[in-house]
Amino acid sequence: MLSSSKILNQHQLDDRIFAKPTTHNKGLPKGIDNLTLQRVREVIIQYNCDFSMSDIVELISLSRISLKKYLDYLEELGELKSHLTYLSIGRPVKRYIYQNINYNLR
Repeated sequence: MLSSSKILNQHQLDDRIFAKPTTHNKGLPKGIDNLTLQRVREVIIQYNCDFSMSDIVELISLSRISLKKYLDYLEELGELKSHLTYLSIGRPVKRYIYQNINYNLR
């Protein structure tokens, strides 16, 4: 940038300083990978009933924290709905149901 022009204006500097990084995950939030998202969807669809995070965490080979991030993202997109199930003891369990049955896996 410096070698291409002898005089830089404020607009050129701002474009360079505040440029957004380009990634292969265009349109996805930070921490969400497209291939992993596809895998999470596949496992959820194959599970074929409502589930808790504990039900699928071992099927997907992700940490609980990472899986929660993907489940929250799918819920934000409207592909998952969740509800709390109250057990006789302990904390309530968040259960999910897949909503987008017409999703095409590619």
